[in-house]
Amino acid sequence: MNHHYLPQLLLRQFGKNEKVYTYEIKEKALKTKKIKHVFMQKDLFDTELEVQFSKFIEGPFGDLLNHKLLTQDKICITRRENLLMRKFLLLNSLRSPLWKMSYSDMVKLMTGNDESQAFEMNMQRDLLKKVDVNLDEIFGEEQYQTRLKKIMELNSLEELNIWLHSSNTSEKYDLLECAVEHIMASYIGFWDSTQSEQEFIFPKTQGIGMMDYRGHMYKYMIAEQEYRKVQSDMERLRNDPFSSVLYESIQRRWYLLRKGSLIYSDNFSIYPISPTRTMICFSPYFRGFFWETGSDGKTKMLPPVFSKAQFNQHFYEPMRMELFKNCRAIENLNYEYQVKNLTSSEVLMLNSIQLDVEPEEFVFRDFNKIRDSFWYYDHQAKFARKKKNDYSNLE
Repeated sequence: MNHHYLPQLLLRQFGKNEKVYTYEIKEKALKTKKIKHVFMQKDLFDTELEVQFSKFIEGPFGDLLNHKLLTQDKICITRRENLLMRKFLLLNSLRSPLWKMSYSDMVKLMTGNDESQAFEMNMQRDLLKKVDVNLDEIFGEEQYQTRLKKIMELNSLEELNIWLHSSNTSEKYDLLECAVEHIMASYIGFWDSTQSEQEFIFPKTQGIGMMDYRGHMYKYMIAEQEYRKVQSDMERLRNDPFSSVLYESIQRRWYLLRKGSLIYSDNFSIYPISPTRTMICFSPYFRGFFWETGSDGKTKMLPPVFSKAQFNQHFYEPMRMELFKNCRAIENLNYEYQVKNLTSSEVLMLNSIQLDVEPEEFVFRDFNKIRDSFWYYDHQAKFARKKKNDYSNLE
């Protein structure tokens, strides 16, 4: 049976009459394909899982997508809808066929002939071993199926998070633990391209991210340095009975900074949900840049750790800090996401990131509204390493 690892409900946003335009990168070929034949693989996972994905996640998320996420400039959702949205992102990232490969094969596919990037990814594998995450053990067929089944066994991300941290858990799911913590702690934003008259591409690899040129360890080292600066103040707060709540809040934030910077080193990940709207899931590390707010969403509780100048060190132009304004705390019952309207150069930069990372294929709706992205990628976009692809034939 053919199984889609990217849901047809998203592909239909980019298509018409059950067909989409695709570009195959290695073959340099533009094609028109039926949606049922795009981003799928035969017998990818158990048929029972396919039914569960459709009934319990994709169906409800499709309703949320069409009634709120794509139609509102200020997206207002409930806590239950927020958790559904995050679980959808979690599932979309973990059912990629990349996770069925060995780690070595995945590195070869994603890096191509770029030896420096391959070296960097292998270095990250060695770094993660120091925090008890073995990438060689979490890639492969058996682990792939086990993670997907565990996600569907538990009804919500909250249940999954509790299970992962329970003291009597006998099994160990290193990747699942990291992925759940990341998706629960990350800030999500919605960016729109309508006003720019540009459109997003939809790559085969979901959650493509951008890491700054300072590398995997930079954020982790900065977080450690900043934590040491305030360690004496933290000890004083912990020993003060009137400041224990404040101590716990700050302690949790530093935990997220360190955890988010090493496990998920990308600054942010891109999840297009239509040709003109994308979800952005950015690292828990950047929680440190914003004021923590009270339950009313207005009262400022804790000052930001880092300045805007420090923030800008992590990003290439034209990304700007204002785009990353967080929504309210994860414990709230209701959430508001103000959709950010992007400039043309910001859309072109986001597409360029995806054009560089994607090794195989992407989908699009209107070639005339993505044409500028190829020129921008080839001539304007700047990355930490050498560009991997050539789109000069599409300019």
